[in-house]
Parts: sequence; structure tokens; C-alpha cells
Amino acid sequence: MPDARKKWEESRAKMVDALETLFCFDYGLTSGELHAQVAWVVDEVFRPEFEKVVGSLGPESWSVLHAIPGMERSVVEAGLTKAQAFELIARLSAEKNGKYWLQRE
Repeated sequence: MPDARKKWEESRAKMVDALETLFCFDYGLTSGELHAQVAWVVDEVFRPEFEKVVGSLGPESWSVLHAIPGMERSVVEAGLTKAQAFELIARLSAEKNGKYWLQRE
């Protein structure tokens, strides 16, 4: 399915909007914690199920994102393996302020 990645990106954007609303208004999550939890649900729960239906979307590649309370999220580094992303998050969390999380590209 050649446009599977595009369909995933469209589906992901819709799910992110809905989950951010739910987690923010119903559970009180904000900023980095909100973005981290939404990314985990979408990338670790929904994406594997999506790939079961449409097939693999390609090799796994992960980004590390960062948010400081009251600011938008930003990409710290992209194109990482999941292990590299976790290592970077551990290092940055020990060194700097703010919330770091991984998101599948």
C-alpha cells in the first residue's frame, strides 16, 4: 500500500488531537507530560495495530522531543533507534530541566 505512510500521518494527527483533549481536560495533564503520554499511546499502542492492517510503514526511526512548561515542544534529535532515543532521554533528563520523550517518526 504505497500511501500507507500518508494515511498513518493523517490518522496520527487526528488521534493526537483527540487524545490531547481527553488527557488535558479529563485527566489534567499538561505540557511535556501531556505530549509524552499521547506520543506513547499513539506510537506504542495504535501504530502496531495500524501496521497489522496495512503492513509495515518502514524501518523504525525515533525522535527525542522536549518541552518546557508553557512552551511548545521541539525536536531535540531525530533518526535514532529506540535504544539511542532512550539513552539520550536519560542523559538529557539528568543534565537539563524539562520533560523529554520519544516519538516514532
